[in-house]
Amino acid sequence: MSRYTDYKYASNILKGIENKPEKYLIIHYSCESFYNLGGKSPRIASISVRQFNNAQTNNFSIHQYSEMLNIPITDDTYRDIEKELLTDFFAFVDKHLDKIWIHWNMRDSVFGFNAIEQRFMVLGGTPQAIDNDKKIDLGHLFKLLYGGDYIENPHIEKLLELNKFNPKQFLNGKQEAEAFDNSEYVKLSMSTSSKVNLFSTFVTHAINQTLKTRIPNWKIRGTNFAGLLATFQDTTSGKIFFWLVNTIIAGIIGAWISKYF
Repeated sequence: MSRYTDYKYASNILKGIENKPEKYLIIHYSCESFYNLGGKSPRIASISVRQFNNAQTNNFSIHQYSEMLNIPITDDTYRDIEKELLTDFFAFVDKHLDKIWIHWNMRDSVFGFNAIEQRFMVLGGTPQAIDNDKKIDLGHLFKLLYGGDYIENPHIEKLLELNKFNPKQFLNGKQEAEAFDNSEYVKLSMSTSSKVNLFSTFVTHAINQTLKTRIPNWKIRGTNFAGLLATFQDTTSGKIFFWLVNTIIAGIIGAWISKYF
């Protein structure tokens, strides 16, 4: 697809979120590092789900379930506590199958919805799958909206820096892995919750066309004729120009009709 086609596709998705925000949930989760596990599924520490329209957030965190079950978190008890966490999470999913889920790169069996489902099956559960057409990968959406080189790697951290966002309790991937190794589960839960809040902010700024990227505004829609024309139409000068053109054309047509009819 052309740059302008990608832009229009992404813009329509954002318009859908803007028009019906109650339909959208934002999800993120944290787990132990998936490296050096010998092919085993990583243990999950926390899952956060935020309702886009009202900011209500459901947290499924290992330390909370440890407290509710009155079971301390050890290597021997982790699986039992984690299974309760995932049981409640998938019950939540089952009640929200009509929603559309916004996420960041949760696309495969290493890190993503499939990984969460795999982990629950390993623990003996039966996960409720979410249809792929009800998932929006925000990282991929931004590439379509702004272009593939819209920001440097790592994308989330660089967007934070450029936009001067300062989310509290935010941990990057390496810091989250270290927190898990150190059994800092509260820290992990707060980071996960921080990220769904951050992704909500990203979406809001993208809808309002105020999210800063490395792509100049005039290049976002592409540099072919259709893209440049659409960019010009969106400027104040462009809107005035096309209003004048339409007014003149309407006047000419009106005069022609009155003369000959």
